Amino acid sequence: MPDERESIYIDPSLPISGSFEMLPSAFKVFLKEAFSRIAKIVAAGKLSELTSLAGSGDATGALPSQSASKEAAARLGIDVDEIPAVVAAATFCVGILVARDGTNADQLVNAGIEAGLIASSDRAGVHQFAESVVANRSSIADLTKRHRLVHALLPSLTAFTCLVELRPSFTEDASAIKFCVPVVLGHLINDSTDDVWIQMSKTQVERLILDMQDVLKKIEVLEKWSAKRGA
Repeated sequence: MPDERESIYIDPSLPISGSFEMLPSAFKVFLKEAFSRIAKIVAAGKLSELTSLAGSGDATGALPSQSASKEAAARLGIDVDEIPAVVAAATFCVGILVARDGTNADQLVNAGIEAGLIASSDRAGVHQFAESVVANRSSIADLTKRHRLVHALLPSLTAFTCLVELRPSFTEDASAIKFCVPVVLGHLINDSTDDVWIQMSKTQVERLILDMQDVLKKIEVLEKWSAKRGA
């Protein structure tokens, strides 16, 4: 899989074949496997679910959270480990088909086959997905714009992992353990160059959960306010 911070810019002034040629080598390998997975998802009757996911991730296939990845995997009927590849390929297709209003599914698939990134056996499935993206071009473009606005300006969180450990306190001669305290080690991965490592106590975790629940309520209030005004 490509580095989580690697950004894939699709230049709309290039021909579609040029967009494939300009991809980093590692991403080409990643994308070829991803197109195969897309074809299998379409063959399994999950085209609408896949289309609804298009435009919701970034170029590396990162969704907003691990829970979002699990939900997406459940909807598509695939393993959560497959989500990054599927979302990255879907996002790549959106980048080509939405950025170029006149581009159709045939052009995308033919360019992908010529570049050696779409196998002939996967043609039908990828073509169906591309046609679905074109049919929903307006709504997907809106979703993409919203996603980019959210992640503009500052580094954005792409993943958060944590580990709970017991930290012991030893006697002065280190011959025995007096007591242990649980500590949470958190790793925040963002789309810039610097990750953040933190440690938290149980009390801090409880406080963080309450604070985030409050933040979520405020987001939901803003979403309802915005929806009423058609924003």
